[in-house]
Amino acid sequence: MRKILVILGLLALTATACGGGTADPAADGETGSTMAATDTQAPQAETKDEGNNGQNQPAAAVSGSVVVDGETFDVAEMYRCEPYDGPGAHPTPDDLDLVAFAANSNYLSLTLSHDEGVNMSNGERYPRQVFDLRLDVVTEDGQVEYELVASNDSDENWLLPDVEGTRLDGAPFTIDGDHISGGMKLVETYPNEGDSTVDVAFDLEIPGDIQDCSA
Repeated sequence: MRKILVILGLLALTATACGGGTADPAADGETGSTMAATDTQAPQAETKDEGNNGQNQPAAAVSGSVVVDGETFDVAEMYRCEPYDGPGAHPTPDDLDLVAFAANSNYLSLTLSHDEGVNMSNGERYPRQVFDLRLDVVTEDGQVEYELVASNDSDENWLLPDVEGTRLDGAPFTIDGDHISGGMKLVETYPNEGDSTVDVAFDLEIPGDIQDCSA
């Protein structure tokens, strides 16, 4: 959530620098959304881009779409954040941490990370990919969050660690150059955990610039 607040702060700064416009994608006057409401101002991250003299970067001008239960939303703002490299992580150049905002204030968060898995039958460690897909939807009643995590085992089968005995037909994503696409059925995690599901598909252009979204 802190990463999202930082990005929202960047969006507000970008709109102010442009003299107004769409100031905050999290503010939806028609729905009265309480998304990302906070008593403190969102922290403001600085990016280390030599060509920008350390100034805050606007969202990348990329294309993409997200489909939720058959309804398509175009991506209005897109950020590529620095991947997590803390304890337990084994970061690689293929790690991804993307946040895509739709014009209706919904946003999709996608992370692809690498670590070590353990084969429970023989104790051997193996390189593991972990794919985490999260959708935040703004409704008239507030914010609803959906999420699902998938990872591969030592035989390259893709499983849902939180759903015992569930095996996917394959990886829930495909990377082709600077595009990533895929989808999963996500489970509600907030406010009513497990109460509902949504089918989510995505087709996103991966920005080239990486920003610090953790400040």
